[in-house]
Amino acid sequence: MVCVVNYLFVTEKEGLSPIEIKKCCTESILNVGEQLNSLLDLIFPSNIFSFPHEEHSTIVPMYINADNNALMPIKDLAGIDNVKLTPCYLFTKSISIGNKVIGVSIVTTLTIFQVLSPLLTYLLQELKDSRYDLKSIEVVYKNLNNSKLDILMAQFEHLNRASRFAITRLQPDFSSNESLSLPEDLQRVFRDHGNFYKTTIDVREDSIFEFPIQVAKASIITSPLSMFGIDLQRSSYIKELLKTLKNTKVICQNLNPIVPYRDIKPIHIFFNSLMLRKKVGIFTNRKVYTPLGNFVQTLYLLFNSVFTTSTLLFYPNIDYEHIDIIRGDKSVLIGTSDPRLISEFDFDVIFNMDEDVILVKSSSSSNLISYVNEDTTTNFLPNRVTKNELSNWQLSCFPQIIKDKDYPDAFLLSEYYNIEEKFRFPVKKSYTPKIDRKIDNQLEQLINNHHDDQTLFVAVTNYLRELSSKILPAFYHFITISQLKDYRQNLVAENLAITREDLERQIMNYLQINHILQPFPLDYCFDSQSSFLEDPDILNYYLELVDSNTALLELAIMYNSNTFTHSNTIPGFLFSWETNQGVVDIRLDTHYLIIMLDRLIDETSNESWNLDKYSLLQLYKTVNAILKTHGTGVDGFTDVLMDFFIDDLSDKKVDRPLSIHKKRNSSNMDLLDQIGKLGKKRFGKLVLIASIYISTNGPQDLVQTKKGVRRRDLLMTEFKKFLSTILNDTFFKEYVFAELDDYVKLMVNDFIDYHM
Repeated sequence: MVCVVNYLFVTEKEGLSPIEIKKCCTESILNVGEQLNSLLDLIFPSNIFSFPHEEHSTIVPMYINADNNALMPIKDLAGIDNVKLTPCYLFTKSISIGNKVIGVSIVTTLTIFQVLSPLLTYLLQELKDSRYDLKSIEVVYKNLNNSKLDILMAQFEHLNRASRFAITRLQPDFSSNESLSLPEDLQRVFRDHGNFYKTTIDVREDSIFEFPIQVAKASIITSPLSMFGIDLQRSSYIKELLKTLKNTKVICQNLNPIVPYRDIKPIHIFFNSLMLRKKVGIFTNRKVYTPLGNFVQTLYLLFNSVFTTSTLLFYPNIDYEHIDIIRGDKSVLIGTSDPRLISEFDFDVIFNMDEDVILVKSSSSSNLISYVNEDTTTNFLPNRVTKNELSNWQLSCFPQIIKDKDYPDAFLLSEYYNIEEKFRFPVKKSYTPKIDRKIDNQLEQLINNHHDDQTLFVAVTNYLRELSSKILPAFYHFITISQLKDYRQNLVAENLAITREDLERQIMNYLQINHILQPFPLDYCFDSQSSFLEDPDILNYYLELVDSNTALLELAIMYNSNTFTHSNTIPGFLFSWETNQGVVDIRLDTHYLIIMLDRLIDETSNESWNLDKYSLLQLYKTVNAILKTHGTGVDGFTDVLMDFFIDDLSDKKVDRPLSIHKKRNSSNMDLLDQIGKLGKKRFGKLVLIASIYISTNGPQDLVQTKKGVRRRDLLMTEFKKFLSTILNDTFFKEYVFAELDDYVKLMVNDFIDYHM
């Protein structure tokens, strides 16, 4: 039963008496009070009487049965057909007046429920007047369900997490984009007001007062949950979260994966604990509850924009009486004003907002890591493969992509991380990791320069994406390569007369027994003899990432161990490489592909223009394999494009100081424009490189045709495949091509006219 609001009801509570439902509007024959049972108590904060005349907001996430509108908490799912269940939200505005509490609540499946917050505030003010006719609630309920807000949201259901990530940074024009522009019937209901859609509903029977409802365009597409309808350009939820944590004290007895280094900023403690699927509790009892609720939901929305949160139990308001809802779950994020819940539940991280203190549960530091003097250096800088050697790579044994869903076998063993005898990391644990230092400085500059929440959102989610898909996996890949180097050296030391064939066979057995997944080196001289892809470039790449972020080692080990449980959980794309000894599994790191792309045309380097066609051939064969296997549009192309907007690690200024005379709107766009241009520039390179440098003298192969054996230019063939794929891709045509540089468009058109 699809609608805008499934339930709209008014409640009252006097003193310690139970909550009474004064009016309820619904199409369901089920009683909302009986369904919610004790959960009804969660609509009011437990400390609400301490703050008379203050408005409070609460959210209770639930599920609703599509057949009969039956409500059930997240825990009560046993024996229920999950196909019929839809996440919904019990959203309430309440206020205490004397000994009485008044509340107005909605239950809705729409993720943009916060756009109805002003309407609930209006109704709450009306309900304070005893002369208010509750029949008007029926009018509001009816007109809300006629508002077509559900149809508006359905226009954007085709966007997945990756496409939302990319679109937020591309900042397309809604009105000129076919996928984002509204059909004519909706345009008559939702008027375009620049950054938001606007409509109105009647809230009285006499129809003399129409209440405005505004839906921010950016919020609709920003995250899978549409930011709950919060307008990032006008609100300050993220800014307030960061300001709240600015002077917060952290209490932790010893360094651990959650607090991996000294002087860590509090925001990283929350990110680390959520990534590690820990139990996080936010508490206040002496303050108004709404800021706490805003803090919890903002943290959840930021995390959900990058990670899947299906295993994270989210309750912005819960008390001790409902401890069973969260008991036993490994990962929870809750808010509470009940001190009994904080003292009785086994939280890993507790943020006491009253005392401005974060308490991190004590846990032993990893015994798998030892640190040496910081001046110690490790030399992993052998000579790179020459272009002459690269020209000898065997096309027949180039890796083939695997569909992850067809390859679910576990590969990661717990003993894999028994590294204490093998690895010595030459950086003190007190050093701030480079990636954390970068985001700390960036956020400080953005707040000082009065940037809005949309800019802060992009900065934070870029950081989370870079941390989880680039930095932490770098530790895994670096240890993998180092482990294989040590194993091969030991084999040779034990038997100096070992043959190449025997050596490679033993390495292959080692790879298969330990389920080790190697990183995919591009620009590599592939052959059918080797089992170990030893490439100095990719090793140095991971060494640089690990060396500049060594303080995150304990976090990386626990995160990788928890997350990389089988082959399709490591960021990137899975390939198989067939050798004489057997099949080797390798993973393409999208960030490494982008680094290779950045090197191909770098305006600061003279060497980058000396392009090698064999390197280009490997690059385009790899990209084409991804596009062919994973599809295009929002389900394939954006999985590659997503990381094009992640900046390379550097200490350069990411946001220049702004003059006090500069307009605020333009200052807010600086970082967004910078990141958007970065992604478009990188994709422009991918299109431009082959267009300029392809010639008839590229790598060739002999092919059988109707006219006999002919020579085929392999690079030309791969680029044609690439270009034809993206030019027929709806996402590329609608969001990327229009934003590319005119020179790139001209080169593409010339290439099509001449070669296609």
